[in-house]
Amino acid sequence: MPRYESWAKKAKCINENYLWGVIIGNIWCIKSADIKYPKKLKKKITKRELVEVLETELEGKVTGFDEDHYPDKQWLRTAIYTLNPNNNIFSTPEDVLKSNIPKQ
Repeated sequence: MPRYESWAKKAKCINENYLWGVIIGNIWCIKSADIKYPKKLKKKITKRELVEVLETELEGKVTGFDEDHYPDKQWLRTAIYTLNPNNNIFSTPEDVLKSNIPKQ
């Protein structure tokens, strides 16, 4: 379920239908024991792109979000990283090394 910060920001994705779907198991959500916090992203990515990546990772499971009601970016990053820490949107140690090497 989107993080508590989403609730404080009054995220549009948190509504009665979404919560009911999570409770009865029709809508996918992260179990708190499974959460892994993400690394840095390789590049800037829009919220819509993050949703598309999440939907790809979930392989058809229902998220309960629509184009007008997305959770915040941090929750999306956390959900994607929890499902697949090796997703190509996240920086690798090699990416970090490349960015620290001065260009000549």
